[in-house]
Amino acid sequence: MNRRKKRGLAPIIATGLLVLLVLVLIAIVIIWARTWFNEELMKFGSPVRNACSQVSFDATYSHSFTGIILELRNTGNIPIHYFEMKTVYQGKAETKQYPSLKLDKTESRREEIALNYNPEKVILYPAIVGTVKGSRLNKAYTCLNNGEEISLNS
Repeated sequence: MNRRKKRGLAPIIATGLLVLLVLVLIAIVIIWARTWFNEELMKFGSPVRNACSQVSFDATYSHSFTGIILELRNTGNIPIHYFEMKTVYQGKAETKQYPSLKLDKTESRREEIALNYNPEKVILYPAIVGTVKGSRLNKAYTCLNNGEEISLNS
């Protein structure tokens, strides 16, 4: 009987492949887990959500042929990077960012906003810029507790 010796992978190669597989799996889990944790944004040395209490603005409106004309004035001491506007129509809500509605300290702006329908109300939320903790990267943060509701049914 002529028997051939069957040879498998060398133990060192098998161990290396196992270590590589484990490292790839760990990397995948870390990347996946990062999506569950928000980066902490800082403003003036504290969490950016604390700075939202210092954001203040006045908003008035008038009707136009295509939507509304917003008149905004920053009455706080923090620049507003942009506004998010939530429009409510027949129980449905739609939120959209308006980067053109940027207000520095004490600045006022008037802008026409086109609306495809006649909403019952709009809610304006200011967004401010914070710095990601531990880096120099800036990101916007929307102050959802500082929204101003404007009823359009008047």
